[in-house]
Amino acid sequence: MTHWKAYHKVLIPCIPQVSEPEESIEEIKKLMKKSHCYMARWTTDFDSDVYKDFYYLVCDKFIEVEDVELRKVRNELRRAFKYCSVKIISKKSLIEQGYNVYDKAFKKYITNVNKMNKQQFEEMVENLDESIDIWGVFYDSILVGWGTVKVYDKFCDFQVVKYDPDFLKFEISAAINYSINQYYIKKHNKFIIAGTKSLNHDTNIQNYLVKKFNYKRRYCKLHVVYIWYVQVLVRFLYPFRKFFYKFKTGVFSKIAVVLRHEEIIRSQKKLEVQLKNQM
Repeated sequence: MTHWKAYHKVLIPCIPQVSEPEESIEEIKKLMKKSHCYMARWTTDFDSDVYKDFYYLVCDKFIEVEDVELRKVRNELRRAFKYCSVKIISKKSLIEQGYNVYDKAFKKYITNVNKMNKQQFEEMVENLDESIDIWGVFYDSILVGWGTVKVYDKFCDFQVVKYDPDFLKFEISAAINYSINQYYIKKHNKFIIAGTKSLNHDTNIQNYLVKKFNYKRRYCKLHVVYIWYVQVLVRFLYPFRKFFYKFKTGVFSKIAVVLRHEEIIRSQKKLEVQLKNQM
């Protein structure tokens, strides 16, 4: 049986899913209702040559500093480790020092997600699964960035990363990304997944990982199931989707996320019809 979790009211597989779930659509709908989710999402056809609208960001090759192709990136990495150190830290360390980083990073975001207060942050950290490694990047002895990586048998899921914007000039993002790649890919022979195509906000992080750390876009097929009233709403609002795409926060931006999913689904169906007609 596929294990599912609710993430921002969307039902998704607990482990990045690249094959059909074992449950039927009707069973998934029951799980959605039980979990109070308005939508379920999963993927198939990993590393597809056909579908190009949705992807996982994957890195399976570590490149040493001296072998990095771009001179600018080599210099950034050397500068990063001149000022910074990176290591796995404890929950206690993250609770004591991590909220300030989270708070300062959050102020730079344009997002619909509600910011955690300090107590909520501490509870979140305490509840982290034991299979999750917490990484910290330090400037002198000050924690200026942190990230979480969930470790599986053959791969790792790079889930969250937060940086103190005041220290980005010291290339702290380069330091933590390089260290994580070195540890899991080179030392433990695992590949890293750094999320999927972002549909809820524009992000430069994925382009950064592709350009500087050898991440690749591994395309796949997106699948979506809506709760019945959301299905009705999507059908009605879809012709006006470009209006909703203008909004970065608020209720309209949440609607835009759903409509972006629908746009991908319709694009895939159109492609499948074209391929069928060519046969």
